[in-house]
Amino acid sequence: DMTSFLRQRRAREQSMTSSLQQMESKVQNSLTAIQSLKSDGDAKLSALEAKTQEFKTGATTKLNALERKTQEFKTGATTKLNALERKTQEFKTGATTKLNALERKTQFLGNGCNVKTIGYKYDVKYDAGNGRANGEIARIAFKKKFPQTILGVSYASTIRINRNGVARWYYKIDGQECRTPSTVNIFLKQTLTNDRHQPSVLKGFCTATSAGNIGQGLHTITVHVATPWNPNPQPYSNFQSTSTLEVEELCPPF
Repeated sequence: DMTSFLRQRRAREQSMTSSLQQMESKVQNSLTAIQSLKSDGDAKLSALEAKTQEFKTGATTKLNALERKTQEFKTGATTKLNALERKTQEFKTGATTKLNALERKTQFLGNGCNVKTIGYKYDVKYDAGNGRANGEIARIAFKKKFPQTILGVSYASTIRINRNGVARWYYKIDGQECRTPSTVNIFLKQTLTNDRHQPSVLKGFCTATSAGNIGQGLHTITVHVATPWNPNPQPYSNFQSTSTLEVEELCPPF
């Protein structure tokens, strides 16, 4: 019986050893499979991280490009907006100027300024000669109807100088020479003592003097002679002739 027992015991030991070997083989196979899965997972994780980095890099590049495009669009839009604002301001300024001109024209047309000449006055006289070297030689009073109109003044006469020198003829409005658009005067120069006589016209237009704009109302227009640069050259105004002093109130150009 002991022999039989030992045999059975040895058979069981062999069976257990075989089972243990099988189990060890299975464990080893499982470890190998786990290691393989781990390696495959690491590889896939590395690939995923690389893809993620590529995506982040591409996204950053696209985002930077989008930001540049947005900034370019904002800059272009701002430039166009500024240009549009300038054009709008220019249009408003031009429209305002045209509207003001239209309003002035409408006002003048409504008040009778539909012809070139609104008012006119003249004075004609015969004189044997005015030998004054400096001072007033003629005058006329004129009532201006509108504040924005233009005064036209004309003085026609025969003038002379009897000695070497220069004489100046000019007009004043309310005691002041015209400044706008310019001073109005004529000069006569004599280099020989030959008693030269010269038919002449002193003519000009005026909207303002040194005292300011010529407004509506009564004004005094005077004609003067002066010898500012030399001793008296014996100027004569209206020498043995008829002189005419004319004043017109004219519509301004629209």
